[in-house]
Amino acid sequence: MSSPDDPFKIIIVGGGIAGLTLANMLEKFEIDYILLEARDNIAPAVGASIGLFPNGLLILDQIGCYEPVRAVAQGDSVKYAHMRRPDGSSVSCTEDLFAHLKKRHGYEMLFFDRQWLLQVLFDQLRHKERIVLSSRVEAIEQSGREISVTTKAGKKHTGSIVVGADGVHSTVRHEMRRLASLSNNPTSFPSEDEEQTVPCHYQCSFGIAKHVENWPEKNQSFTSGEGYSFLVASGPDNRVYWFMFKRLPEVKYGKDIPRYTKQDEEDFVQQHAHVRITEDLTFGRIFENRISSTLTPLHEIVFKKWFWERMILMGDSVHKVGFTVKTGRSGLTVSHVAKPHWWHGWKRRHRNGSRVCQLSAQSKRQPSEWTVRLDNSRDRGHLQAHTGRAPLLTKLVLNLVVPLSGLEHHLGQMGSRLLASAKLDFLPVPTRPRAVPYDHELPAKPIRGWPLAMTKAVFCVGMGLGLGYPFQPLSVLNSQLQRAYSLSQTISPLLMYTLEGHRAGNKGTLLSLPSLFVAGIQTRRVGMATIAPLHGIIAALQSFKAPPGRWVGVYVARALMPALSLGYVIPTLFALSPTWGASQGVVSSGFAIGAPLLVPVLTTALSRWWESRSTAYAEDFERYKKDDVSALKTVYKLAVVSQAAAHIMFVAHAYFCLKTTPPQLISLPFSLSGAVGFLGETLYSILDLRFLGYVTGWQVAKVSLASILSQVVLGPGASMAGVWWWREQIIAGYLKGN
Repeated sequence: MSSPDDPFKIIIVGGGIAGLTLANMLEKFEIDYILLEARDNIAPAVGASIGLFPNGLLILDQIGCYEPVRAVAQGDSVKYAHMRRPDGSSVSCTEDLFAHLKKRHGYEMLFFDRQWLLQVLFDQLRHKERIVLSSRVEAIEQSGREISVTTKAGKKHTGSIVVGADGVHSTVRHEMRRLASLSNNPTSFPSEDEEQTVPCHYQCSFGIAKHVENWPEKNQSFTSGEGYSFLVASGPDNRVYWFMFKRLPEVKYGKDIPRYTKQDEEDFVQQHAHVRITEDLTFGRIFENRISSTLTPLHEIVFKKWFWERMILMGDSVHKVGFTVKTGRSGLTVSHVAKPHWWHGWKRRHRNGSRVCQLSAQSKRQPSEWTVRLDNSRDRGHLQAHTGRAPLLTKLVLNLVVPLSGLEHHLGQMGSRLLASAKLDFLPVPTRPRAVPYDHELPAKPIRGWPLAMTKAVFCVGMGLGLGYPFQPLSVLNSQLQRAYSLSQTISPLLMYTLEGHRAGNKGTLLSLPSLFVAGIQTRRVGMATIAPLHGIIAALQSFKAPPGRWVGVYVARALMPALSLGYVIPTLFALSPTWGASQGVVSSGFAIGAPLLVPVLTTALSRWWESRSTAYAEDFERYKKDDVSALKTVYKLAVVSQAAAHIMFVAHAYFCLKTTPPQLISLPFSLSGAVGFLGETLYSILDLRFLGYVTGWQVAKVSLASILSQVVLGPGASMAGVWWWREQIIAGYLKGN
């Protein structure tokens, strides 16, 4: 029987990416371990490639492996990323995709040989003597506070905890089930029937080719066809990595999942050799230049339980997610080492003589979180694959949605899957410039899923009920004064609609059409009462969700002030002039229809003119800077001051000259046409930052209260401009180091 003075030691079963990553992490925490690998080579040439995304590279950076991995992978291997139709023609091309990922998330995406990653992870270990090869596990036994592992060679290893990182056909999971069946609680671990529920929807041909004729250098292509899809990417040393996913005619389960032979692979390739990757390249031509290749079924499962007593599962042994997820192995690596405080807690409890059940209890709080996250990843993968199965949906997505979507939309969709990733809690996160914060860097936990969907639904219904809310002028103000007050507070809506229309993150959405909303304001049958809540609904559903999407550009920011002045403020002053306005009939004719439309038109024209005079302007990468913030600050300040001054002037006139009562004065801002929509969108824009995790609930409460009070004190226009400036500062503040 061991004592609390016995050393704490972890036995890792499996020397793949999971096991070696965990070994590196344990060395950082100075926790003793031994790793048992069944093969006689720690980095076998098994013919697989690997894609590491920024979230996985952050973990590798924390344990000191990122720079060696990047050196091996040659991080500039991909420059152009294409979405392609079944005939190989390009639908869209994202230039400098990997450079964008690095700007946004601090790390690029790396494609290279899996063997190279294994070798780097091994080379970074200080205690290489703890890696024991040719050690296939045969049995596991538990006794008190010890657990022992016996290999097929008869060697016995004793430790405190066994970690099963030995793949989808896990021996450790099998031993968990066996030991649980012999315990006092045989139902504490799922029966063997669970193995038969493992589904397989797809088969995958993957491999490495070299010197492929007609393959464009530094390219990545995702080609989608009926029932299949391709991911092909350039790699170091003129390598080409491919993955072809083909849906099986029917779903296979458990023992019925096939294990393919080389003959099966040859038949598969012959059947699909004609399929086009690009317009000038077929799958068969790539396969002819292969270095290595494999045909494999894609298991997809999240096992119900992944710990029992002193054993815990990680990686493919507990969750096997198909490659169709498009987040590569990064998510896998993260999940292996996501909770290093477990090891600290177990080590501390071990020394304190805790019972086995107490050690297990520390894990019981976590499974649901990981199961949900992994199930969501699997669902995304299925959605991607199903688009290739439904021809009409595929054509709609490829020919309409993809071309219309802006660059920010594509980058945001990819990045949204990375942000919730974990980090190592007790190791510093290296400082690297990035424009999009990870969840663990935010002041509040982001709100996603059904709570966000429900809130949006309630907001949209509420704003929908406010569509066309009738204009209720104050009885003490004549029509001319009411009209003048309304015009004085319209600067902010015009500014907001124009500004949102030029944001990088709103390209391809209805928000990118500011002239449409401005024209609606000036149309008598539509008007502000309809446009204001409608814009709020669209913004809630389509607005950008990452700091780079905030960008409007220096030239647009500079153009806003002259556009507002020439297109709205000056014509408004003329229109309100008792002499010139009345004699020319501006209020009732030309101004009512044409003048406000000049604001978005002049903004676009002036910004493009200034941009054309610039000799160096890389628009795609300008979004990671804050060069436009200074000019926007000036516009916001002037909008606040001018509209607040107008509001105070009207309030003073109504109080002193028209003997208006205080309750009537308080209701003045809410008598405007569109007041419901303006206030609703303003408050939602504040709440939206809490959904993203960029502010705390307390900040939302304070700013929301200030916004409501300022409606009365400074007027609705000044209140809206003030909130938009505060929001601009918050979002731009996350653009760090760029």
